[in-house]
Amino acid sequence: MYEGKPLSEVTYEDLVGFIALRRAEGEDLDYKQAWDDKIVRTVCAMANTAGGDVLVGIKEERDERSKTNRPDPSDMPGIAKGADLAASVAAKVRSRTRPALVPEVEAFDVPDRPGRAVLAIRVAESADAPHEVRHGPSPEILVRRRDNTESAGIDDVERLLRRRDASRAPVTRETALDFFEDRVARPGKSGNPPVAAVWARPRLAASLRFSLDHSMDEKLEHLFRKHRLGGREPAVQPFASGVAIEGMESGKAVSRVEVHENGTIRGSWALPVVEFEEALAGGWMSPADPDAGSARPWLLFDEMARVMTYAAFFAAAVYGTRRTAVEVEFVFGLHRCQGFRVMVPELLRERPRGVVFDPAPFDAYQGRVPGHPMGNEPTYVSAAVRTTEANSRVVPVREDLLEIVRALSRAVGVSAPDARLEHYLR
Repeated sequence: MYEGKPLSEVTYEDLVGFIALRRAEGEDLDYKQAWDDKIVRTVCAMANTAGGDVLVGIKEERDERSKTNRPDPSDMPGIAKGADLAASVAAKVRSRTRPALVPEVEAFDVPDRPGRAVLAIRVAESADAPHEVRHGPSPEILVRRRDNTESAGIDDVERLLRRRDASRAPVTRETALDFFEDRVARPGKSGNPPVAAVWARPRLAASLRFSLDHSMDEKLEHLFRKHRLGGREPAVQPFASGVAIEGMESGKAVSRVEVHENGTIRGSWALPVVEFEEALAGGWMSPADPDAGSARPWLLFDEMARVMTYAAFFAAAVYGTRRTAVEVEFVFGLHRCQGFRVMVPELLRERPRGVVFDPAPFDAYQGRVPGHPMGNEPTYVSAAVRTTEANSRVVPVREDLLEIVRALSRAVGVSAPDARLEHYLR
């Protein structure tokens, strides 16, 4: 059946079966015979209301008794397919809505009409509403009322703002501490290392769940390897509410990522520490640095950013096994890192050979993880990450990743320009 299935799993036969039911248009369903820019308005209105589907390339019939439109199962003309039709439509919706919407879009070839396809656009009820659409001379906030798309009133906007605020409950200290576990150890060294951690879940938590089985275990292990989440010998370990994948080095865990049935993904990674002698030998600091003899070891900003962006790509790929567009609440944290200095070594790799080290330009690209009177309090940043489809794979939206790297840099006092931060977006 079409309803209840992730759009990526729907077949043309499912779609034909749904059209045969002749379900009337309503708050969460709309039919269009041809593409029209007004479709973006409908998608935006659905995101502001309760979500829904727009099916394009479907001939409509007017039901005068109910005063609604219903599909004609005997005539599905489709629309001209063109190249990358689904990606093009998703891009149009993203570019004309603010905050940008990332809908699911699938094109279904019409068997007896070569070069034509029926387009299905699905958008979830958005936790970032109210969204406005830029169509015409001025932006407009829209909602669905039965089968109509209408301008939102003051009451509508207030309701949407309350809903948005309720979905953005702050991450508490207890929540942040929950995903820092003492399971990660650096191979060859004793004691608990500094740890970076990521916690992600669908913004609308009930909207995406996993049925974890053996085939899913293998898929998760493949994605773990593909996105380089630590260790050369990943070990999959099912547990009561999901699957854990530990990255192993020399028999010790250097990372742990958990995928829970409720859609939550959380992970922790040991961060490498650069001692004074290593930094000096690598040209990363000067013997004249006033903190050279007393400062705590250095942490590498690129390692923190790498964990964060790789984890975001992993989360996007995992959620992409169910749907192409997901709004993700994404939290990145640091534990046992308080007081460590942070360096940006990529900057120094561009130093011409033979040039004497000058710490002055480097000073602008270093920072320090904030301390805390309790000592073990994590430092963390949070943001929303949307996913989209590019080159046949589900990926995070680039602008969202850049905003998270910016937030991380602010949290640890690294004042690097965007041109430097964009280096970390794979």
